[in-house]
Amino acid sequence: MSSAGRTALLRARIDERVRARSLDPDLSISQGELVTLSARIVRRIENDFSEDEIAVITQLLGEVVEAVGRGRPVVEERIAAAILLYSRGDADRFARAALDAQQDWRDLMIDVGLADAGWEQRIDAEFGNP
Repeated sequence: MSSAGRTALLRARIDERVRARSLDPDLSISQGELVTLSARIVRRIENDFSEDEIAVITQLLGEVVEAVGRGRPVVEERIAAAILLYSRGDADRFARAALDAQQDWRDLMIDVGLADAGWEQRIDAEFGNP
């Protein structure tokens, strides 16, 4: 399947979860214990995405970060930050970045300027101090 096709499928998944939550706001979207996203990452999601998308984006970001970061907290936050920087509050861009991160997260780091020395300071500047 092409990259565009995979992005469309993930976007459809986002839309499906948003619709389900709009019908039942108490619906749990959790599928088990996920990595805990830092407060500054959660704040950014809340600032960047619509109220309807926040829970779904948070869930999906946790899933991607857990799969790619493999229990390495510094890597997990860096991946989450890269996906959100790329997304800029757009669910389509989020879907594309989430898929790219699963293919090779290092390319995503390059795309958003988190690949070189000083990436920690860039995250602090964009997301606030931890």
